Amino acid sequence: MSSGTQLVLHVWPELEGALSLDSQCIAAILYLQLTIPGRFSIAYCTNPDESPSGQLPYLTHGLHTESGLLAIQKFVEKLDGVVSPDAGLSGVERAQNIARVAHVESELGDLVAHCLFCLRANWYGYTRKTLVSELPVPQRYYLPDRLRLSYKPRLLAAELWDVPEIEEEDVKAPTGFQRLTGKRRRDKNSKGKFKSIYAREKVLERAQAILDVYSKLLGTKRFFHPDSERPSSLDIIFASHIQLLQLPLSDPLFQTLLTERYPTLITHANLVHSTAFPTPESFPPLAERVTSTSILSLFPVSRIFQKKTAHPPTPEERKFALMRWGFFGAAVGAFGLYMHAIGLFAVVANTYNSLRVVKSVDSEHEDEEEDEDEIVEHELEEEVDEDDSVGREE
Repeated sequence: MSSGTQLVLHVWPELEGALSLDSQCIAAILYLQLTIPGRFSIAYCTNPDESPSGQLPYLTHGLHTESGLLAIQKFVEKLDGVVSPDAGLSGVERAQNIARVAHVESELGDLVAHCLFCLRANWYGYTRKTLVSELPVPQRYYLPDRLRLSYKPRLLAAELWDVPEIEEEDVKAPTGFQRLTGKRRRDKNSKGKFKSIYAREKVLERAQAILDVYSKLLGTKRFFHPDSERPSSLDIIFASHIQLLQLPLSDPLFQTLLTERYPTLITHANLVHSTAFPTPESFPPLAERVTSTSILSLFPVSRIFQKKTAHPPTPEERKFALMRWGFFGAAVGAFGLYMHAIGLFAVVANTYNSLRVVKSVDSEHEDEEEDEDEIVEHELEEEVDEDDSVGREE
């Protein structure tokens, strides 16, 4: 498959310290940079409705669109000169790789969503703030909350939505009785705080059970597969999730766990990132981003009405343009034939003729009334003249 047209990868905006606020988008950026460096650009997108599936990331190649990480990977591997990151794996290793990738996306994906979208301190202090700074008016007032609610069914099923958060204890000055007796009144919310600590410990135990598996699998190797000299798809997916879990958030629930118990996983994630981007100049170019603040931005705009690019259309684009206009012409012609077949045109014509007849009859009646008025006026004038002549004779 030819790759003459520039590929554009549309992803969620970047976070401070991460390539994007979504692990799938980070994985797509790393995957394309490791397979087709210099042949694609990145467009930060804040409207998932522009994607055919309603989710990010998605890739555009001319008039062709692929949505979802797996579909993007399959499309890119068909391009000329592309070598898959899993090309050197055996059949058994490929099968294991697919199972482990699904496990990471499911289990670590739940933890990432819980960390960024469920914990209120991280949501209001980090994720939502980033979205609001990137979104135009009026999307910034409703899209962040809609995005957060989209994760609620998934986290409810994983029992990660209603996890309480630890709040700082309010330090109050002791009362006079407490100063005399040296005792403090028992906090009424102490029971709720113990419950919060227990729930958070359960989440950390769940995270440890997942991270232990991949910490043992990695061992002292650079990547998960011992004979691989470059990151595989498993390395890319895993590193994209760790990159978000180790962010310095307001509630460092998983950052502390990774730093204290799993430094090798952080080193692995940084190695995958440095392999994809050895220098800051190796980062792909950013595509032109157009944001609108009008009411029309509430609705997804069809590609037909989008601003045309400066480069001349390719033969493939001209072919699709002719096909599109041919389809519109055929649709209009078929609609005309259908209207003629059911006799709607004849009905309209008869109705129009009937209206013309009624109008002409009304005009004739008006003419007759005018003639009668003129006759009456003429007769009245003659009577007046006769009366005048009689008066003169007398």
